[in-house]
Amino acid sequence: MEQKSGAYDQFFQDFMDRDAFPAGYYVVNGTAQFSVDGEHYNIEAKIDFKVLK
Repeated sequence: MEQKSGAYDQFFQDFMDRDAFPAGYYVVNGTAQFSVDGEHYNIEAKIDFKVLK
């Protein structure tokens, strides 16, 4: 696993302490893997959004 810098850790902690997203443009990548009745599924999605003040 890649070592994270102290600045990154502080940014992420500040981000998590907020009640809402700060203004900006965000891109979120997600995946889900599951099975239904023995059939396996892999879903990938990319969602982007803007938060305005």
